[in-house]
Amino acid sequence: MNPNSTPFTPAPTGLAGWTRLFADANLPILTETASALAELDPDDDRLDAHQLVLTIHRDPFAALKTYRAVAGAGPPREFNDIETLTASAVMLGVPRLLTALRDAPTLDDYLAGHAADGTRDGVMRVVDRARRAADFAYDWALRRQDLDAEVIAMAALLHDFAEMLLWCLRPNEARAIQHALAATPGLRSAEAQRAVLGIELNELESALMRRWRLPELITLITQDHDVAHVRVRNVRLAVAVARHSSEGWQNPALPDDFAELADLLHVNAGQARHIAMSL
Repeated sequence: MNPNSTPFTPAPTGLAGWTRLFADANLPILTETASALAELDPDDDRLDAHQLVLTIHRDPFAALKTYRAVAGAGPPREFNDIETLTASAVMLGVPRLLTALRDAPTLDDYLAGHAADGTRDGVMRVVDRARRAADFAYDWALRRQDLDAEVIAMAALLHDFAEMLLWCLRPNEARAIQHALAATPGLRSAEAQRAVLGIELNELESALMRRWRLPELITLITQDHDVAHVRVRNVRLAVAVARHSSEGWQNPALPDDFAELADLLHVNAGQARHIAMSL
């Protein structure tokens, strides 16, 4: 069981406290990922970086652990250009990365004390939304003929990783934010987060990216500050469409999303709507 998830542990104070809690945690990987990794043989000469990445690229937790392992493997300058999971696996070596991921706790083990309170469902809602965002981001990057489509997809997958980790490490606070948003239509997520946590999750995410030395390009395009940057727009819009369509295509915010997508891809709004809904 994750010791940080008990109701008796006081919440951290301030951004520094939250950053320490998250940065030092032994993060889980998805149970389905662990099962797939168990089937791989590190002594099989046919097992290469590409095959390993195919097993983990839909798991934001495994992706984070991979990038963290690379950052901890040597001086920062040596790994500045390591931006994809495949390059990370090559740099670390497939057997070494496989061992590191296999040693991680599974999400189900991590949340063993929360089997009946909806915590796992909360985590997986964010994970599923992140996967949809990654699919959108990758498709739209390819349509723009962006050579870094894989990195853009990974940035979308990791865009809300702090929310995923909050559900794992402090599920009581995650549920409090969820309840506040449900109880107060029109309440902004950032306002609910600050009321419950004393910080906003995007602040925590930025701090963790610096602490973990995540790849510079992923850090740039995961953050929403430079909205004029086409890759940032691609990721931000993919995240928005994934969020707004999570319960169907009737959300009143979607027409504005389609208009922005039309501008991004240089198509008309009808075409943009078709492109989004076809995934």
